[in-house]
Amino acid sequence: MDKDTFTMEDVEASQLETEPETTSPPEEKKAEEAPKSEEGSSFLDAFEKAKAKVEEDAAPKEEPTEPEKSEEETAESRSASDFKLIKGERDEAREKMSALEDRLKELENKDVDDVLKQVQAERDDLSKQLKISSIERHPDFQKRFDSKTDLVVSNAQQTVGEHNADTINRLLRMEESDMRNEGIDQIFA
Repeated sequence: MDKDTFTMEDVEASQLETEPETTSPPEEKKAEEAPKSEEGSSFLDAFEKAKAKVEEDAAPKEEPTEPEKSEEETAESRSASDFKLIKGERDEAREKMSALEDRLKELENKDVDDVLKQVQAERDDLSKQLKISSIERHPDFQKRFDSKTDLVVSNAQQTVGEHNADTINRLLRMEESDMRNEGIDQIFA
């Protein structure tokens, strides 16, 4: 563009209709005071609307707008994409946690305590039956007397020496019989 050739020399002056006065900048008053012709009124109206729109756009807005980004800036950086990924994983973890909490509340409402009491009662009943039928197999009996048996066996192994320790261990742990008694007598003889 070499020169701006737009001039108002060929435009006829026309009488403008008077509108209610509003407070406007001095430039607008000059445009309002200029006479309008029927042909030029639509042009002036369009010009005034465009000018008002430009002023509205130039006025500071309540919400700040983000500046336009170049193509390089629009592509997300790696750290931004990683941050979004982490936020997504955090949200998924929160959802899973809330689902598990809901499931836990459902389980708390069930009769777990009643089932536990039933199982404990059944265990106590079986323990009594085991004591009556075979006391040496009962866990309480084994705890109480196995430690004493182990102490006697270890003392006997030390007494007979290392070469007869395995034999005396087997003989003492056998059920009482004539063969067991003879084996013990031979070792101590």
